[in-house]
Amino acid sequence: MILTFPLQTSAPSGDKNAWLGEARRLRDDVERQLCELDQLRDELFALHAEVRPWDGPAKKERLWEAEQLLPIAEQTVQHEVSAVVEHYQRVLDADPDCEDTRLELAAFYWHLASWSEERGDELACESYLALLGQLDDGRYADLIEGTGTLSLESDPPGARVRIARLEQQQRRLVESDFRDLGVTPVGPIDLAPGSYVIEMRLKGHAPTRKPLKMTRGSHVSSHVSLTTGRAIGPDFVHVPAGRFQMGGDMNAAGGGAPRAVFVDNFAIARYPVTIGEYLLFLDDVAADDPGRALRYTPRYGAREAADPRLPVTGISYEAAADYCTWLSARTGVVHHLPTEEQWEKACRGVDGRAFPWGDVFDASYCHARNSRPGRPHLAPVGSAEHDMSIYGARDMAGLVSEWTQTREDEADDAEAYVVRGGSFEETGDACRAARRMRVGSGEAMPSVGFRTVRPLAPGGGDTITPPMVPTIEAPSNPRRRPVDLAAARSALFGSARELTTSDADHVLGELLERVVALSHAERGFVIERVADGKLTALCCRTAGAEEIPRSDQQYDAEIVHAALRQARTIDLGPMLAIPLPGARRCVLLQRRFAADAFADDERLVAGEGADAIALALRIGDAAALPSPDAPATTTVAAAGAVAAREHATLDEAVSALERELLSRTLREEHNNISRTARRLGLSRNGLRARLRRYSINV
Repeated sequence: MILTFPLQTSAPSGDKNAWLGEARRLRDDVERQLCELDQLRDELFALHAEVRPWDGPAKKERLWEAEQLLPIAEQTVQHEVSAVVEHYQRVLDADPDCEDTRLELAAFYWHLASWSEERGDELACESYLALLGQLDDGRYADLIEGTGTLSLESDPPGARVRIARLEQQQRRLVESDFRDLGVTPVGPIDLAPGSYVIEMRLKGHAPTRKPLKMTRGSHVSSHVSLTTGRAIGPDFVHVPAGRFQMGGDMNAAGGGAPRAVFVDNFAIARYPVTIGEYLLFLDDVAADDPGRALRYTPRYGAREAADPRLPVTGISYEAAADYCTWLSARTGVVHHLPTEEQWEKACRGVDGRAFPWGDVFDASYCHARNSRPGRPHLAPVGSAEHDMSIYGARDMAGLVSEWTQTREDEADDAEAYVVRGGSFEETGDACRAARRMRVGSGEAMPSVGFRTVRPLAPGGGDTITPPMVPTIEAPSNPRRRPVDLAAARSALFGSARELTTSDADHVLGELLERVVALSHAERGFVIERVADGKLTALCCRTAGAEEIPRSDQQYDAEIVHAALRQARTIDLGPMLAIPLPGARRCVLLQRRFAADAFADDERLVAGEGADAIALALRIGDAAALPSPDAPATTTVAAAGAVAAREHATLDEAVSALERELLSRTLREEHNNISRTARRLGLSRNGLRARLRRYSINV
């Protein structure tokens, strides 16, 4: 859904306040309608999953009605969006300097951009971001650029890591050139939005491929549990623990609405079970129970039965499950059918793609009905080169559909199980990763086979922290009341209940709330481990000690002092070599400031030349400022001193410091944008956005 040109709507009479009031009313209507659109889509997904192709008109009536309503609702929202923009624009035409109106319209564009991006509409998202860029004063610069950060750990540590972005080539998502990231732990490193694959290698462990979906401006903290080749097994691939998008494909029958699902570590067979492998099972069954072996025997034409490399088909759920039991006893390792969640994740990875290779179907990429000339027929496993998932599993779009262990009985209570994947008999939409169908447990279909899964030790996963979005409310009183560091320290080193006092609450709210949000911790408290080289119990803003995890209730001065001593020795990496705080530098600077401030308030206001720098900021003496190559600790101390003495938030102090550093560096580089951007570690567009924010002319 892309914004159309502003419409000539009926105008409210009166001054600009009438236009502004109407703009806000229409904006609220749009936000409500976007929620209703989401609800309508979810209902449509549910109806697609519920209604069968053979159902009559009575059962399909609700589905048809929802399908008719969706495009009408989308057109209505488009009309309303255009009206909102027109009303805001009329206010700006009457008063070009109306800052509140500009900020509200910018926030509206950002809401539309993020909503479109979440639903996979990249064209609409880029259109709204372009409109946002025309209004932005620098507040949204990092969100428009979109760069996020990745931190990566492995168990055990020390794994060699490389990463590649996935790019569209010939309708497939393929790896670009790999970039070496060193050994784990890695990061934080900057990554643009998009899909990536990470490869990890460690001696004594099997190579691991981990797909990654970077969303705009987010921070991903990923932990990968490595395992041995013996645990994974020959011709199996490792699927690391983590969340993925399940469903969400309107063209996949029965796929359901999009939802985030966590799946723990497992290994899945690279190929479906072949006739040759299945015959070994039948021979053992026949030796003990000839009748059962006959019941489990698949029925093929003579040509298919002669090739042991073909996938076995024409077997019931009972036969597939018994094969897994037999294989477990034969190998001494547990094997079972995959759950449908395991199957779908192994097929499509974590970026929500429609097929194992990407989002566009091409019959030549798998074994489907139109993939080969002549009548549809089976082929040896692994012979479709491009029918391969990001993890290395083959033949998941075509060749044979596959049994899963997920039970979903029919309406008549007949026992049924979910079958996933397309087959050699079917066409494009049937090959979608999210497509699912229910098959009776006793049925044996000529296009349905199976593959096995080996469970692995649990562990690992991802923590995703969304970006910080600017607020549009202007502060009613930009001069905050004084920050009492003594009260803050008293509350910090006391019991957790003392943090609810007015002074401590104010200090934590003004100085440390951003640290809580930006340090990628749970809302309400920051508890990180000294053993991980980070802060332990730096701040804890809770209503009572019972809200702190039991293991962290020893909230005493000794623990905090030890954490703060550790914090001052942390190597925060090369990002801190440049004191100019971009969005991600600001995260690191603020965390270091918080540790130093509460470790020693005298050092905060007097240490490392902070007095002179703070004074220079207040009187505008740029010559007294540190150069962009000065130690980062000096810059942090300066920001802290300004925050304390000027009764400002840390962000306001950092902004003052940034404005002076920008001006000084521009002068030293003779207003050359390219050289200044390189020196400060920024993109040209990022530098321009910051200059606009501070009304600095070049």
